[in-house]
Amino acid sequence: MNRKNFGGLSSVLLSVLFAGLILTGCISADTEESAPEQPSGQAGEVVITDILWKWEAFQDTAGKNDITVDSPDQYTLVFRTDGAVNIQADCNSVSGTYTRDGSSLQIALGPSTMAFCGENSLDEQFLARLGGAGSFVMDGDKLVINLMADSGNMVFVNGGPAPDSEAGGAADTAFYDIEWQWVELSGTAVNPAQTIANPENYTITFSPDGAFNAKADCNQVSGTYSQEGGFTITPGPATLAICDDDGLGERFIQLLSNVTAGGPDGAGGFALETGGGAERLTFKNGG
Repeated sequence: MNRKNFGGLSSVLLSVLFAGLILTGCISADTEESAPEQPSGQAGEVVITDILWKWEAFQDTAGKNDITVDSPDQYTLVFRTDGAVNIQADCNSVSGTYTRDGSSLQIALGPSTMAFCGENSLDEQFLARLGGAGSFVMDGDKLVINLMADSGNMVFVNGGPAPDSEAGGAADTAFYDIEWQWVELSGTAVNPAQTIANPENYTITFSPDGAFNAKADCNQVSGTYSQEGGFTITPGPATLAICDDDGLGERFIQLLSNVTAGGPDGAGGFALETGGGAERLTFKNGG
């Protein structure tokens, strides 16, 4: 190749290289301008915390038991950045915790008020389904919680920023160091409801350290309780005096050992329930 041709080829290569650099710069600039803004937190992670999620519907996988919630404002969910979850289930307030790993989501229900919200309330269904959460997806600005075992989906609408709230709240502390006197036994397995003739003979007092002391007719009982995943009571040592034949001492202790939920009833009292609300023990504040 002669020197003249070599010089011409060099000019062509330089022109191509220069054009390529210009094109690369334009593409990079366009990419930077069009890149979506990442949400706060880890890059690419969907943010669901500190938002007031309002329950809008339940979608049954089988399509037979779908629910449209008439009052989403009464069934709300807030995930806090510290791992706490605040729940409003109709007339009851519930606290708890949640764990998240990517799209995986589990909710552990904790202390709850125990008010009766009416026959048409969805509070029990709402809480039961939240306890079965397994994962979530976003559908536009809606949060869809997928339940475990492919048992359906809960749809929540974005209600805007959640109000500030201390984790737990009154449901955690309102019942400590009070002598609760048993006044009524009711529930789906009790018909009719039974009024307790001598409430002062059937009492229970909870300490902040997880211990309790109870009076079961003429006997004294101590033990522990837990608010992990509900409310459970484990009776321990008890006196063994022989009480009156018409007393409810043994029945009282048995019911306490079967409790799965409990908390203030929103009206100054306290309530405990066995599984599925079969039995409900209502207590008044005895001081």
